[in-house]
Amino acid sequence: MTVVDLLKFVSSKLKEADIQSPEAEAKLIVSHVLKLGFTDLIIKANETVLTDNIEEAERIVEERLTHRPIQYILGETEFFGLDLKVGEGVLIPRPETEVLVEKVLNLYPGKGNILDLCTGSGAIPLALQAELQNSCEIYAVDISDDALFYANENQKQFASKFQERPVHILKGDLFEPVDEDQKFAVITSNPPYVTEDEYVVLPHNVKHFEPKLALTADNKGLAIIERIAKEAPNYLLDGGFVICEMGWQQGEEAKAIFDRYFSSAEIIKDYTGRDRFILAYK
Repeated sequence: MTVVDLLKFVSSKLKEADIQSPEAEAKLIVSHVLKLGFTDLIIKANETVLTDNIEEAERIVEERLTHRPIQYILGETEFFGLDLKVGEGVLIPRPETEVLVEKVLNLYPGKGNILDLCTGSGAIPLALQAELQNSCEIYAVDISDDALFYANENQKQFASKFQERPVHILKGDLFEPVDEDQKFAVITSNPPYVTEDEYVVLPHNVKHFEPKLALTADNKGLAIIERIAKEAPNYLLDGGFVICEMGWQQGEEAKAIFDRYFSSAEIIKDYTGRDRFILAYK
């Protein structure tokens, strides 16, 4: 069996099981098994694959057919150009959250520290640290031990690459572990915002594998968002801003909440044109 044969085999098995994007996942699986980049899969398309590699690919496919997320099976996912470690107990970073990172990079005033709440795998602060090249101190908070394990693992793997100032990873409930006298130029968050009704109908691979703690919130999914809006001004420098992810149907309600505590608030859309973030200035 050649590389291209293995790609076709894996893709067909995934397609038969109604796995979304079977060709894309086949590339991920074969790339992982052969330890090759996507470009090399094309260059080496006609090279013969070892039996051990075929068997490993088959094992991964069988596990994927249980609908366990491919990111958990491979133990990693890509976010803003970084390969992050993920596994059970931590939310898998989504591509739409990259819009949040882009917005912060465009608006960052050039000085002042950054705080990320509900950090999960550390995707947002690590992406910002990589792009800002150690120009500020970045703090990351999460309440989950499982999530903090992966945040710390990701911190370690990038320490030698770009982190003269490592991200300060703290355990606690939102602002709880942050010193009261600390002030930040930017506060970011991808908090839980899924309602209980929405949770019931989430895809199997999300509902049965990813942590509910990182997904759902009370008060129509707005409980954590409201806490952030209420408390964030106490931790922001004058002129600082908070940018918070939300559900695509929560835009107007979330904006109304932030309008109560901030001088200005606006809705930012994601790549699909849906309401996805609230940006608010102190």
